[in-house]
Amino acid sequence: MVCPDDGVCPVCGQVGEPVSPVTVRHLVYPERCSEVLGDRYWICTSSGCAVAYFGPGGQPRFEVGAVRVPIWFKDGAEPRYACYCSRVTANQVEHAITNLGARSVDDICELTGAMAVSDCVENNPLGVCCHFAIQAIIDRVLSGD
Repeated sequence: MVCPDDGVCPVCGQVGEPVSPVTVRHLVYPERCSEVLGDRYWICTSSGCAVAYFGPGGQPRFEVGAVRVPIWFKDGAEPRYACYCSRVTANQVEHAITNLGARSVDDICELTGAMAVSDCVENNPLGVCCHFAIQAIIDRVLSGD
């Protein structure tokens, strides 16, 4: 049975993005891994919310401090990784665009080494490929925002 609150952050009330329990298990600190039960988890995408991952009905709940990597869209995240697998930061992507002439994700990959290592389910807090995040940075920088 699906709880009506499934997928809604128990702290801020924002609808989260589904994420694999494999991602959660790999990214929470080892002492919290035993709490990762079940097969349904979400990540809270609200930048100001302290919740990182949560399960059905809000439990279990893992706050940002329980996660081994900074979550790029959360307030105070440092460094802000664009590519977690290859440890390429948003600043490095921006530099490649503004100073090295990068205009595409392929250019970014060539100039920074982004996406050279690919284990996104275990390394990226969203559990997905960083291609979309890199493209968003390219679009933002090239548009002048």
